[in-house]
Amino acid sequence: MSNETNYSAGDKLLFWGCFIALITTAFAFITRAFLVNTPDLWPAAFWGGCSTRSGTIRSRNMAVRYQHHLFSLIIDNVGYKTAMIFSFVCYVVYAGLALTAHGIVTGVEGDALAAAQKEAYGYLYWGSVILGLGNGTVEAFINPVVATMFHKEKTKWLNILHAGWPGGLVLGGVLTILLGEQAAADWRILIYLIAIPAIVFLVMLIKANFPLNERVASGTSYKEMLAEFGVIGAFIAFFLIFKQLGMVFGWSNGVTWGIILVTVIGYGVYCQSIGRPILIFLCLIMMPLATLSWVPTGPLPAL
Repeated sequence: MSNETNYSAGDKLLFWGCFIALITTAFAFITRAFLVNTPDLWPAAFWGGCSTRSGTIRSRNMAVRYQHHLFSLIIDNVGYKTAMIFSFVCYVVYAGLALTAHGIVTGVEGDALAAAQKEAYGYLYWGSVILGLGNGTVEAFINPVVATMFHKEKTKWLNILHAGWPGGLVLGGVLTILLGEQAAADWRILIYLIAIPAIVFLVMLIKANFPLNERVASGTSYKEMLAEFGVIGAFIAFFLIFKQLGMVFGWSNGVTWGIILVTVIGYGVYCQSIGRPILIFLCLIMMPLATLSWVPTGPLPAL
């Protein structure tokens, strides 16, 4: 590992690969927002302009994106490279499902169209779920990779890394607008647009040497790490995770709360800590901040 100011070429390559991965999530969000919120694209092709279905597609993507909290708990055991490959596979599967949906409704007319739209909507629904999972997985691996690699300058490099999100939204949005006529003629071009940064980050990272997790390198136990978050922090995280999963899978409130309570109690028994007050405070103030970073790509354009 390089020192504080003289980072190796491998370090920089790994960092910029993570940066491009975050740009990919932004491209995925902004192109999907255009597809869902432009009446002549997905609403016209798959659900006849129904705002309920538009909202469902938006919310399912955002719901599963919360799962990076859950994935972060096992990232040490899964490995950063495995997580990176998994995120790329999610983008491929999303593209495959969206393109399959296009094929189902293309050329269908009359009485058969309603049935075709219903079938195709199912592909878009699960495609949005998987897209959210891919985006969340990117968040789960890029943050610890950069924080570990630049452990003496975490704030600097994490700030640079996260410039990829707004930058990707702007770049992806501008490209989508410039492709307006082409997208109106064939919206699949917006699906292909995501492939550009996705392939770039895969090529950059597939042979990269990922750093050993900072917790593992320092000799800190898994239990000690969880104790920092504590049972209060766990409740906040698991509440968000399982409430959103309940939306995706249609769980009742009783089932959702049962899972939340059992999981939080198990966490508390294991870590035996309520958590650091400052960390809990940061978790609370991050929720509205994170929500504001997502909303402009979802419901607001439709309003």
